[in-house]
Amino acid sequence: MLSSILGEASALKMAYAGIGKGFQALGTAMALGAARAGVTHHLVAELADSQPELYAWLRKMLPTMYAKAYRWDREMLEISAFLEPERGAADMFVGAAALYRHVADDQRIGADSEIISILEAFISPSV
Repeated sequence: MLSSILGEASALKMAYAGIGKGFQALGTAMALGAARAGVTHHLVAELADSQPELYAWLRKMLPTMYAKAYRWDREMLEISAFLEPERGAADMFVGAAALYRHVADDQRIGADSEIISILEAFISPSV
């Protein structure tokens, strides 16, 4: 149980969301980078072999992110402010905010959007 110290629950929320949503941003970025470099199938094979739990988590969570990305950019900026004293950490979440805005803009196009198509290929590769 958290104490009654003002701000403790908000700090916990920032830390927890930073891990979950931050990790989704990292997975999204690497899936997009791998696709643009033409190595998606190699990345999927490596993750499935060496990090199956991690890949399963990404496969479950990324599709739930598409429709929420428009809200997550602001949350990433809040997490960035929370992490301001940590060199580089705050910048990572500014980058995550920009990535989520990019995903949200593309998602508005619909199921045929480039980014959503790339992410869907990453999470549901044809064997």
